[in-house]
Amino acid sequence: MTVPAASPRWRAAAGAALTAAVAGLGAASVLAEFAAVTWFADLAVHFRVQYAVLAVATAFAAALLRRRGLLAASLLVLAANLPGAARELLPAARAGSGAATPAVPAAPAAPAVRLELAVANLWYRNPRPELALQWLEREDADVVFLMEVTPAWRSALGVLETRYPHGSYVAGPRGRGVLVLSRWPLSAPVVPRLASGEGRALFVTVSRGGVPLRLALMHASWPCGPALSRARAADLAALATEARAHVGRPLLVLGDLNVTPLSPHFARLLADGALRDAAAGRGWQPTWPVAFAPLGIRIDHALVNGAVTVRAWRRGPAIGSDHRPLRLSVEYGV
Repeated sequence: MTVPAASPRWRAAAGAALTAAVAGLGAASVLAEFAAVTWFADLAVHFRVQYAVLAVATAFAAALLRRRGLLAASLLVLAANLPGAARELLPAARAGSGAATPAVPAAPAAPAVRLELAVANLWYRNPRPELALQWLEREDADVVFLMEVTPAWRSALGVLETRYPHGSYVAGPRGRGVLVLSRWPLSAPVVPRLASGEGRALFVTVSRGGVPLRLALMHASWPCGPALSRARAADLAALATEARAHVGRPLLVLGDLNVTPLSPHFARLLADGALRDAAAGRGWQPTWPVAFAPLGIRIDHALVNGAVTVRAWRRGPAIGSDHRPLRLSVEYGV
């Protein structure tokens, strides 16, 4: 078999492309190590799963091209990202990760109350609001937390009023706010003053059968840029402060926190708030962006303290938003 004359040029082009790919992966992986230091490094840290998968692909290509240096570099990139990727991809790895599940007080031995909750960033530009409404009606949760709720969304959500007699809304800029709907009474509402602005958070207590559960509901700032990154850090600190104030009493944090479990800022929130991740041990569950799954990351969360037991957690389907919703079931007692 003769080798085509173009083969050397093809191999040179392929080698150059592969070199660029490995260099890019290496640079992103090194940058991710400084996620606690600067905002653009924190953006890089969220994609360790993708880095690891691409490193496997470049290692395979390097082996085919017999480029030992690039093969070694690809394996180094894989090794750097494998621990984080394993925590995201493998249920057993996440369940055993001390960073993902910090020590918190034990859940009550005999929880008294079970509560079903649904969480969704509706997206103010959602072109298919009927999908979100159908999902909410089908799930029939006890408590619903919704973000990016515009006047148009509030009007559309009116069909749920008979199902949810209790509710609270916090208006935000350009009409985008947060809304909680509940079958059960709500009390003690607090609208925290956040660096990211109004309409992004609500702390409120829901009581079923007279047994209270504190809800810390938030749509944290998008961290693109130094100012917004500082605002996101302040938002997460406010959540941690609220959680610390309720250690020993049932508390649940819900929302689009614009941070993934791979970020040191997420680990700090868990540690400072004595919280644990309700999705721990459930494998890779990206919630955003819906439109481009290969870049998927999990930035929508449910976090609980030691007085709450998570009985079920799952992602919902596409509902016209750029986020997937969450559905969970918890138990708690006095």
